[in-house]
Amino acid sequence: MAVADAVLETLRREGYRPDHVEGYPRQEWILLDYDDFVVHLFTPRTRSFYGLERLWGEASRIEVAV
Repeated sequence: MAVADAVLETLRREGYRPDHVEGYPRQEWILLDYDDFVVHLFTPRTRSFYGLERLWGEASRIEVAV
């Protein structure tokens, strides 16, 4: 997934390396765990199915400039 590759590369240049990567081979839902923060990448169908906004709606959001 091009988006996952871009996130990994951008954060790697900033000195961040994920502690854990999950779901990359299937590319339906990719989780990049950086210990202090987590990046979720979904296909539209998978995002709709899990509805994380409903589960994590109260969580703090941090905008990242790209």
